[in-house]
Amino acid sequence: MAVVGSCRAGTEEGAEVDPLNYFIAAGALKVASANTWTRRAYRTATTLKTGPRKAIVQEALWCIEGLPDQPQRLMDLGTGWAHVLCVFCALLRRQDELHAFDTEDMRNWPSFQATLPIIRDQVLSLPLDSAAREHAERCADQLSRAGDFDAAYRAMGLQYHCSASGSPDFPEGTFDRIMSIDVLEHVDADTFPSAVRTWHRILKPGGQFVAQVGLDDHLAFFQGRFGSKRYLRYSERAWRVLIGNSVQYINRLTSSQIIGLLTDAGFSIDSIETDSSGDTAPSDVHPDYHNQSEADIRAVRLMVRARKR
Repeated sequence: MAVVGSCRAGTEEGAEVDPLNYFIAAGALKVASANTWTRRAYRTATTLKTGPRKAIVQEALWCIEGLPDQPQRLMDLGTGWAHVLCVFCALLRRQDELHAFDTEDMRNWPSFQATLPIIRDQVLSLPLDSAAREHAERCADQLSRAGDFDAAYRAMGLQYHCSASGSPDFPEGTFDRIMSIDVLEHVDADTFPSAVRTWHRILKPGGQFVAQVGLDDHLAFFQGRFGSKRYLRYSERAWRVLIGNSVQYINRLTSSQIIGLLTDAGFSIDSIETDSSGDTAPSDVHPDYHNQSEADIRAVRLMVRARKR
């Protein structure tokens, strides 16, 4: 197992989240979590964000690194409204069978269209050989002319799946690789162990589970702060009563806990990389979290490769 420490993207030195605005954001999300109608309204509002999305070319390249040239069966776990990772796979690889899974259908066609040229430009900026460049240009052109998701899926060779159960239901040994970017932190903590066992089951022997997990505090995102774990400064009771919500739910599992759950399910760990550039020090942490190691407290992002033996 390779263990790598890195500093990928955190807050500036000494950056701080304003506590008043933090709790205002928490209160707003509590209101949005109140019932089915408010949750639906919140989801609709987030889906209507149709501006261009930040492309994730480095994360996408990391996800598909090491795949053989022959066609693979790939799963994008938590694909979101624009299928960004799937589009990268379609442009960078040929003949793969792509599957995309969500627990809630948040697809948004304008967002998909706005994101496509960003992905195309980033892919074509890579040092591709002539055949790969021709494929990427042809696939991007087909996607730009698609009139809806069904047409786009045909161009990508993609199948979309959505199930509120939280776990994709496929036969054992279906996929060569399952990939996930900034999604696992949203999987319910109570069902996470069973979900990990499902991911292990549907992988082929030797198949990889590749995931980037955002461990930081998503409430801080509303203030443009990334890399903060401010929730560790308050008690578990404060989290339950004042901070936690269902529309921007995070399970607060630590890096060590996630790795432990993967190994408990039967995965072997190929590599671990953590971003420890967060702005929360062990001295800031509430006594309720004193059982966490300094490495877990400081880790705001986890990148893990796990393999089914």
